[in-house]
Amino acid sequence: MCLRKNKLNKKLQHSLLLLILPVILFLASDKLKSDHGPYYLNTRYDPVYVYLINSLNLAQLHAPAHVDHPGTPLQIIGAVVIKTYHLINNNSTDISEDVLKNPESYLNAIFLVLIFINAAVLFLTGYSVFRTTGNIFIGLLFQLSPFISFTVLYEFSGLSAENLLIPAIMIFIAVSIRFIYSGYPVSKNNYYFVILFSLICGFGIATKIIFFPLTIIPLVLLQGVRKKLIFLAFTVLFFLVFVSPALSNYNYFLDWVKRLFLYDGIYGTGNPDIIDSSAFMIHLKEIFINETLFMSVYLLILIFIVSSFFSFRRMKSGNIMQEYKLLLAVFITMTLQILIISKHYSDHYMVSSLVLTVPAIFLTVNIFYKKYYPGLKSGSLNYIYILLSVVIFSFSVYLIIDNFNLSMKERDEAILLNRFINENYPSAKIIASYGSSSEEYALAFSTKWAGSQKGKYQSILSRLYPDRFYFEFWENKIYSFNEAGKDSILHPGDVVLFQNKFPDSNEKVIESLKNSFGFHNPDLKELLSNENGETVYMVMQK
Repeated sequence: MCLRKNKLNKKLQHSLLLLILPVILFLASDKLKSDHGPYYLNTRYDPVYVYLINSLNLAQLHAPAHVDHPGTPLQIIGAVVIKTYHLINNNSTDISEDVLKNPESYLNAIFLVLIFINAAVLFLTGYSVFRTTGNIFIGLLFQLSPFISFTVLYEFSGLSAENLLIPAIMIFIAVSIRFIYSGYPVSKNNYYFVILFSLICGFGIATKIIFFPLTIIPLVLLQGVRKKLIFLAFTVLFFLVFVSPALSNYNYFLDWVKRLFLYDGIYGTGNPDIIDSSAFMIHLKEIFINETLFMSVYLLILIFIVSSFFSFRRMKSGNIMQEYKLLLAVFITMTLQILIISKHYSDHYMVSSLVLTVPAIFLTVNIFYKKYYPGLKSGSLNYIYILLSVVIFSFSVYLIIDNFNLSMKERDEAILLNRFINENYPSAKIIASYGSSSEEYALAFSTKWAGSQKGKYQSILSRLYPDRFYFEFWENKIYSFNEAGKDSILHPGDVVLFQNKFPDSNEKVIESLKNSFGFHNPDLKELLSNENGETVYMVMQK
């Protein structure tokens, strides 16, 4: 009885230890979101508001039009939250109108659900690795995966595909660790892990296509052509299940993927060259500079794999061989992702590779000591795991504090500029543009991806904001929320302000004022600029 009680107490202690980092992640994400301010500040509405609008589509059983990532699982979660939030509030208003009236309230509700999911997955990952290895320090080390870079942590404060991509990768790695220690690789008839790998990969790719290289890991670990083919077939099947609400728009998705591959510019633009070699090398250099810790680990793994490849090639079985195969698969995945990202680089594209850093560190350390210091006691390895955990966590705390301050500064700068407009020009007619911190623009921007509901949402916005305007960055044209009455509500004699972040578009705004609204020789006079690069201009007539 006493022994059983001690075991229960120890299990409870381990569970409490494994709760620490998930709680920190939850609090840090909430704090970072608060420090950033509303999602319409500083272009965070791209893609946050786009996901909101497409979740609203799904909440009303209409297909989402935004399938670029594809991002459908996130839209499904968003739809469930929107529907639930609307019902809980007992709001009799039409759900579309309520969301468009109160977008930030709905976004905050989705955000809270997502960070709860991420915190829960972080706990389950640590617990799974702990139960698999029997070592609490390894479980805690794996829980530091999202703390390895601020690029990863930043994604928890928003609503993007990465917010679901990160937990998908963590579950995937936890399953991979359980796989190599379970004895499954030598089992011939059990297909449990084959289906589980397929399920996670189908979900991951449906969330964001950059997950695709991770399919290499099961293909390396699974033995036999039959299991590999079954894995691939079920991955395709689960992918189709997860994206089924958006299948009607998948011609666009397939064309998007084709353009990403065939053109050298971002978002499938640019010249019809698969790779711009000069841009590729510049992006590769940026990855090295921006993610120094990741690239240091990557190079160390490369050295270790190359130096030990032939000795491991002669090994046929055993845990150390399975660990080596997993490390090799993780390294190949990282390499492929680096090559893909170097074509069209943005720091958040690196998230999937960054989350693999801690598992890669663990595998390298574990294999190295098992191979070259087989007599080393496991307790000695624990000191290494503890040291690694302390170093990674300390590095993360430094990054969090530094970026919290930066986030608050950017938020305050955006709020200051909006306050300047409201206090000094309360009756002015404002033209917002991409890059401006404007809730109205965020909504106008997002409805471009509303699909079949675009007309309905724009009609609601025209009632909510009848005297607001926006400059369409990609079409070089000014639009009114109330298109039917644009000629009667914007006159050359009005006080008109232009809120902009990209001065290259100023001339296009002037042209649109002349051609669409009859302004005679308009010019832009700068009134105020903030440190975020956002500027408010007054439209003048010569």
